[in-house]
Amino acid sequence: MLLFLVVTYATSQDCYAAAPVKPKHYRDIFSKRLGLFIHWNEGMSDYEGNLPESRAAYYASLDIEKVVEEIAAMGFEYVILTNYHGRAIMYPSAVLKKWGLEHLIVPRDVIGEMIEALAKRGIDFIMFTHPLLPGVFSNEDRAKLGISVVGEGVDYTTWNDFTNDLFAEFAERYGDRMLGIGFDSTFGLMKHVSPNESPGILDLARLRETIVSMAPNLVLYGLVDPTEMTEFKLK
Repeated sequence: MLLFLVVTYATSQDCYAAAPVKPKHYRDIFSKRLGLFIHWNEGMSDYEGNLPESRAAYYASLDIEKVVEEIAAMGFEYVILTNYHGRAIMYPSAVLKKWGLEHLIVPRDVIGEMIEALAKRGIDFIMFTHPLLPGVFSNEDRAKLGISVVGEGVDYTTWNDFTNDLFAEFAERYGDRMLGIGFDSTFGLMKHVSPNESPGILDLARLRETIVSMAPNLVLYGLVDPTEMTEFKLK
């Protein structure tokens, strides 16, 4: 488990069946000062260098209540947690099943449990993602997702369909209970081609519309200057 301290400066529930509550709004973050960045995924070893037996075993081992108790005790006001940074999608995703990626499904709703545990202590939640890591998928999975080849002139329609399905699920499941979604990567805006990115690989305007149409309360931010999708840069 990797933990990164994030300090920001600015000028200015229950389960799904619970009664409707007022959605979180990204402007709420402007009153916050101390945040914690957490990166979890099943490829990580423990402190003794031991790798988990399986994806399910790794996520089952997380003591979320204990983690959140420690976060609260240290005075953090919000948490940024990675989800879909690599293949780690930390809840039982129907989208993965739809796309024939059942082997990547995590049976435990880590995201939902974290949001709920944090909310009970008055701590806000932001999801941090990486929408462009095709290289982490197997060759078989890449074929299903339309990214067997990454390069200029490739038709990325299927890849964008999958990406929009996935982020729509994020927004639908958790959008009203979190402040925003962050994005790693340069979104294919650089002129060069890499194993994971090439010009035109991601339809930014479409992805933004997909997310905000379901969760207009969310702020979308990236590690690059504002784009058709993201509103500001944070690094």
